[in-house]
Amino acid sequence: MLLSLSTCWNFHRCMEGHELVLQAKQVGFDHLEISHVTKPALMPGLIKSINAGAIQISSLHAPCPPTEELALDAPDRCELTHDDPANRDQALKLAQQSIELAAQVRCPVVILHLGTVTMEPITPRLEAMATAGQAYSRSYIAEKLRLVTDRAQRAAPYVDRARAALDQLLPLAQAAGVKLAVENRPHFEALPTAEELATLLKAYDTPHFGLWHDFGHTQRLANLAFLAHDTYLREFGPRILGAHVHDVAWPVTDHRTPFSTNGVDFDQLLPLLPKGIPLVWELHQSQRRLHVTEARLEWLRRYAEM
Repeated sequence: MLLSLSTCWNFHRCMEGHELVLQAKQVGFDHLEISHVTKPALMPGLIKSINAGAIQISSLHAPCPPTEELALDAPDRCELTHDDPANRDQALKLAQQSIELAAQVRCPVVILHLGTVTMEPITPRLEAMATAGQAYSRSYIAEKLRLVTDRAQRAAPYVDRARAALDQLLPLAQAAGVKLAVENRPHFEALPTAEELATLLKAYDTPHFGLWHDFGHTQRLANLAFLAHDTYLREFGPRILGAHVHDVAWPVTDHRTPFSTNGVDFDQLLPLLPKGIPLVWELHQSQRRLHVTEARLEWLRRYAEM
């Protein structure tokens, strides 16, 4: 079992790149995912530690290396499917740089966000209604239907742009010996939906392309009744290249330490993943070191045979 820790958990506490490695090891991890929010100033020291063999890199979350502008958790400021061609070009350039960095640090997978359909954002309203105890009410169902209908009418050009971007990025990734994994997102306005993902996986039937399964994002959509988490995994499991592991407090507070809220049924869901893929703990900065250490030990106790 390949457990890894995203640098999104501790980058804000580090002044030097090697501290990312030391802190990961202190809580028991010997692999890191380089997050898109990692401060640019930390990258030289982190790369030096990687080259010295102090840590291995399981995955890299594009755009990385981040620019100063994108470093503050704004990976979607540039989108591969954006309405503005200049924005799309910049997103493509950043993705290409991410592939180059992945090859440099011997990282096998680059994680991509595809983008968002431009429309009135309704998912946040559904989340607020669910938080207020109004999930599945008549008004909730009406809003959800409006979201699904409006999105379906607008989605086609965004899917086309996603395919145009992948047509350019996949050959580069293959040449670099790097896989591309599209991450599923927590808002229904984002790409890809399950149907869009099925289309992309069929169009790019290659070991170099697949899904990066985010447990928290999927559970958030499940809590809003957009999908069933186990059914989603059974459908796409064979094409999953890795996963982000975190718990969810009902209905949408994610990036919590596993087992802390019991919002994700890891006992049921984990066996549905392919064996040997990286399981990256992508945790909010607020999650305490002691709790992370204890949860990792509990994870190994429960799932060591996997």
